[in-house]
Amino acid sequence: MLGHKVPFGYCEKPGRELFCPKIFQCWGANSRVHSYIQQKYSPEEIERALKPPTPKLTTLVELIQKAKEG
Repeated sequence: MLGHKVPFGYCEKPGRELFCPKIFQCWGANSRVHSYIQQKYSPEEIERALKPPTPKLTTLVELIQKAKEG
C-alpha cells in the first residue's frame, strides 16, 4: 500500500512493461483483478512480474566480478 487510495491505472503505469509486483497485495480481495491479469498477461509474464528482486548484495557482488573481468 502507498498509504492512500490510488487508481488501478497506477498499477499499470504507461512505460512499464509489466504490472506492479504488489498488485495482489493492494487489490487481492478483488477477484476481477486476478481475472484481468490472467487475461492480459501470459503465465510467463505474470511469473516474471511477481518474481522477487535480486538482493542488492548479490547484484553488487556480480558487478564487482564483472568489473574485475573486464
